[in-house]
Amino acid sequence: MRNAVYIVGILFCTMVLTACRAAGEDEASRSASWNAESTGMAESESAAESSGDEAASTISLSVEPGSYVVDIARTLVDAGYASTVSEVLEALDQMDPAPYRWWSQIANREERAFAAEGYIAPITYELPPDATLEEALDVLLSGWDEQLTGAIEQQAAAQGLTMDQVLTMASIVEYESARDATGAVKPQVAAVVRNRVAQGMALQMDVTIFYLQEALEPYRDPEQYSAYYDTYERSDLPAGPIGSPSLASVEAVLAPANTQDLFFVYDEAGTYYFAEDYETHLSNCETAGIL
Repeated sequence: MRNAVYIVGILFCTMVLTACRAAGEDEASRSASWNAESTGMAESESAAESSGDEAASTISLSVEPGSYVVDIARTLVDAGYASTVSEVLEALDQMDPAPYRWWSQIANREERAFAAEGYIAPITYELPPDATLEEALDVLLSGWDEQLTGAIEQQAAAQGLTMDQVLTMASIVEYESARDATGAVKPQVAAVVRNRVAQGMALQMDVTIFYLQEALEPYRDPEQYSAYYDTYERSDLPAGPIGSPSLASVEAVLAPANTQDLFFVYDEAGTYYFAEDYETHLSNCETAGIL
């Protein structure tokens, strides 16, 4: 459980990973939920409803931005589509990626703790209550194929980015901008990520460490994947997304703020401080109450 001390961002201030985010707020930001709705007053009517079949129902499964794939797996268990989280994860491992446009383009599956991480769009899905686990997963894995089209696809291609790179950066932006409830800071955070990637700098983002600490056990060994996700140790993006980013985070990555910022930190009130150089960043750390 994370403590309530916020020192998030690129922590050159302390040179060690000492910061954590408040548990309650961040757990809620990456949750998934389900609700079996009677079709009598369901938001989306069905043919069964209009015929007066009161026994008919749909299951609304909402994936929230920032959800880990294990969170989504737990939701599927709660909704009755599987008996255990391991069953869901094993089913995902066995899914054929070929039918899914973006998921099928992953080139380094062996480096990823969970191949489907970040590839289930954070939207609300309507699932038949009698669907098999594989059928439910098929619906979930199709979400991004419907969302990442048109202008988004064109922007990524024009910038020489694969959709996997976009989703990976967006998942980092999702977590690192979480203290700003308005989402207005996302383009600035995205600019820092894009600028550091462009300069070949290590990202040094705490959220990639949190992913190793929180999202893997007991289903994967964090040590086995540390070299692929620890952005303090590697000088590239993590092996893949660290959660399901919102569409707003995707858009921020493709249209980042026009800055040269390479550092940021925020205080307990959620005010962000950005800097182009380390000296200014140290000053910002003092302002934020970190030093």
